[in-house]
Amino acid sequence: YNALISACEKAGEWKRALEVLWEMQRLGCPPNVITYAALISACAKCGQYHQAFKVYDMMIEAKCAPNTITYSALITSCAKVGDWTRAFRILEQMKKEGVPANVVTYNALISTCEKGGRWEEAFMGYALMLEDGLQANEITFTALMQACETCRQWKKAIDLYREIEKSKHVPLEFS
Repeated sequence: YNALISACEKAGEWKRALEVLWEMQRLGCPPNVITYAALISACAKCGQYHQAFKVYDMMIEAKCAPNTITYSALITSCAKVGDWTRAFRILEQMKKEGVPANVVTYNALISTCEKGGRWEEAFMGYALMLEDGLQANEITFTALMQACETCRQWKKAIDLYREIEKSKHVPLEFS
């Protein structure tokens, strides 16, 4: 069932993915963290922000503990609507629950801030990422540059470019 839900997610068929969940439940097959993460990803991919959180609520109600992938998918759903405050609350919840954030989590957070027109918060997410000992990648720097562009922060963009140039971790063709 999880593979079928993932296939629906990749095809952008979030409603069909939910139908698979209902079929699983009807047949007495309990969904697991992978099932819920795939469903949340399907909703996020299709811009179904509220539906992604409904699935999350179902997950919690079923006493299924969320993992890094689940929370990253929730933050991605926030990006679709630029809800950067909720994205930060999710990150805070992750840390409180002892669920580790990864580069994907932080990239989703930074992208959410960019979509919400919040360049300072995007850089705050980047700082938190570095505090967690994670290394930025091309996606990180692209999202940060986009935040600078969206918010017309050309000086900050130049500073970031210089930081990338010095770090030598990411090729300068990142965006």
